[in-house]
Amino acid sequence: MRPGMNRELRFKDVGVAAATDAEDAPPSYADGVYMMAGQDRPSPRKLSRILMKGKDGMPSRKNRTALLVFFGQMVSSEILMASEMGCPIEMHKINVEKCDEMYDADCSGEKYMPFYRAGYDATTGQSPNMPREQINSKTSWIDGSFVYSTSEAWVNTMRSFSNGTLRTDENGMPPRNKERVPIMNKPSPHLFKTLSPERMYLLGDERTNQNPALLSFGILFFRWHNKVALRAQEEHPDWSDEEVFQRARRIVIATLQNVIMYEYLPAFLGDTVDPYKGYRPDVHPGISHVFQSAAFRFGHSMIPPGLYRRDSQCNYKRTVSGDLALRLCATWGTRT
Repeated sequence: MRPGMNRELRFKDVGVAAATDAEDAPPSYADGVYMMAGQDRPSPRKLSRILMKGKDGMPSRKNRTALLVFFGQMVSSEILMASEMGCPIEMHKINVEKCDEMYDADCSGEKYMPFYRAGYDATTGQSPNMPREQINSKTSWIDGSFVYSTSEAWVNTMRSFSNGTLRTDENGMPPRNKERVPIMNKPSPHLFKTLSPERMYLLGDERTNQNPALLSFGILFFRWHNKVALRAQEEHPDWSDEEVFQRARRIVIATLQNVIMYEYLPAFLGDTVDPYKGYRPDVHPGISHVFQSAAFRFGHSMIPPGLYRRDSQCNYKRTVSGDLALRLCATWGTRT
């Protein structure tokens, strides 16, 4: 059974992992089948310079911290993975204007930004009656896939099979990925090579090691599972490992659902979310193209250039390398 199946009463395969994105608007390919549209429109880089140019690190008017941004990234990882490049790779060029202050400082007029098209269902994109459809590799449900993955083999690698807990090292932290589970492993471009996946933490989502903030949430919910499992074991000493694990898993998923719906969304939207009133068969639970490719990308404009850390006395702490803040860029891939 595919992860996420049978959670929609009408269509058992809606919202499952590796499902095609939901359609909320007609396709707009240049040829109506698969070719990229917008070749005659302004470059995305030009629009970015016009609309998004400004100072970095500006404070929030609503007193929100970087926690809001990266919790949002965790929510995205929980329900969405649809922008990763396909196979074979399809690379296109985003034009960079001559004398662009960041990408063409020497005014060569020959610079461009590489753009890789997302993976898609290979059975689509062959005719106007079957245009290309992108794939969401995660379930669209808030079902804890960020914590437990969408693979039974993957989560079994994480489990201790003792008292319903997940495996830890001697310090109670997630173990390193000695089993070489296929975790995202993208070092800085200047290295021109892949690095060992064994240096990563073994967690439920392949992207969790991407940056220190997202990794913090991965470790937090990992350890929360073990805490809940120990409580369940104390309350029900006669339960098997499987019973304790599934009880803890349900509570962790419920925690995620509650925090996302009734704390994160109100903090972001500035308005409360109505209490759950029951199943609504008219609401499609899948992830739409517009949502995954545009609407939920708002968070990219909120990412700060770095993260400050403070001690118990609220004093700023320097990083291991002596910097004032943790940098949030590709260099993180070299320091894990």
